[in-house]
Amino acid sequence: MPLDFKGLAFYEPNSGDVRFTGQNRLKGVEPSYAICHVGAEVLRTLCKAKNPDAREFMRVFNKNRDVIYEAASAKFDRGDHHPRVTIRDIIL
Repeated sequence: MPLDFKGLAFYEPNSGDVRFTGQNRLKGVEPSYAICHVGAEVLRTLCKAKNPDAREFMRVFNKNRDVIYEAASAKFDRGDHHPRVTIRDIIL
């Protein structure tokens, strides 16, 4: 995985997505950071609540962060410097 994920994630109220930042492990290679996000449809699919709110989406994100990070990093590997993780990227 070429991206390290050490920063905070935050809920985007307008879209329902969760945004997070990955740092490129390859020193001297641009871009050094990638702004990533996971779509609300992924979080809804992974969520058990009927009407999830921001707190529930963040709980689901934190519970599934390894899978989400792996999908974002794979997209970055393929040249997507602003990866958006969709339901097709997650194997349930």
